[in-house]
Amino acid sequence: MSRSETLAQKLRSEGEKTLVFFDQLSEEAWQVQLYADGARWTVHEVLAHIVESEGSLLRLFRYIEEGGE
Repeated sequence: MSRSETLAQKLRSEGEKTLVFFDQLSEEAWQVQLYADGARWTVHEVLAHIVESEGSLLRLFRYIEEGGE
């Protein structure tokens, strides 16, 4: 298995674990504040950030796979 395939498999596996984790949260848990200083993000806001970041990460991974730094 190539390095790219290994990384892709790991990302899929960890992504599935992340989905299971968030899927099991109660309605109340979504509004829990995770940080007491600075950003003061809730669980919902952290997940929104992760989802929004996925697009740029995918572009970065493709760039690296094509030989970029």
